[in-house]
Amino acid sequence: MMMDNGTHHSVVQLNTTNSQNMTTIQQQHNESRVSSEPDHFLTIRLLMQGKEVGSIIGKRGDNIKAIREESGARINISDGTTPERIVTMVGTIETLAKAFGMICQKFEDDLKQTCTTIPPITLRLVVPASQCGSIIGKGGAKIKEIRETTGASVQVASEMLPSSTERAVTISGKLESIESCFRQIYEGSQDRHVTISGTPEQIQLAEFLIHSRIASEIGGILITH
Repeated sequence: MMMDNGTHHSVVQLNTTNSQNMTTIQQQHNESRVSSEPDHFLTIRLLMQGKEVGSIIGKRGDNIKAIREESGARINISDGTTPERIVTMVGTIETLAKAFGMICQKFEDDLKQTCTTIPPITLRLVVPASQCGSIIGKGGAKIKEIRETTGASVQVASEMLPSSTERAVTISGKLESIESCFRQIYEGSQDRHVTISGTPEQIQLAEFLIHSRIASEIGGILITH
C-alpha cells in the first residue's frame, strides 16, 4: 500500500504457534506474494512412531502423495531410523486441517482392519513450551473448554521433550472430535500486528528479518499480505 507521501507500508501479522527455519520463511514470504488474497501460513509438527509414519507414506509413497495433492499442504518427514519421527506440515489453516483430517482418517482405517472395537485415534502435536499456556488457559479454563466442546482428550506434557524447548500435546478421540480439537488449538492462537513503512525493498527485507527472529526465539509465524 502507498501512503500520500509516496511511502509504502505493510501490515505484518505475527503468530507464535509454531517453528520453522529461515529458508522456509523466505519461501512462504515469496509464495504469498503470488496472490492478492491474504495467505496465512502456519507450521505444525507431529511426533509419530515409525509404524504410523509408514502408514501415511504408503507403498511407493502413494499415501503421502495423495495427502499432499488433495490438501495442498507441504509435508516433510524427518529422516532417520529412530523409533519416533517428526512430521512437519506447512500451509494455511484450511490446507492443514484437510491434511490432518486425511491422516486421522488413514489411522482410523488402519484400526478398523485390526480391531473389532475401534479405539480412540491418538496424535501428538509438538508445541513450543512458551505456547502451551494458551492451550491450557487461565486456571485450565481453555483446555477444559476444548475438551468439553470437542469431546476429545487433550493432555499437555508437563516436561519438555528431550533436548528441546517444546512439549508434546496429546489429543485422542473419535475422528470428528480430534479434527475439531485441532482447529480450536490452531485457530484460537493470538495474533499481533506490526506496521512497516518504507520502500517495497525495505518492507520485504524487514518482513523477512522480523519473521526470522520470531521463528528463532518463540517458534512460529503467520504471514499476511
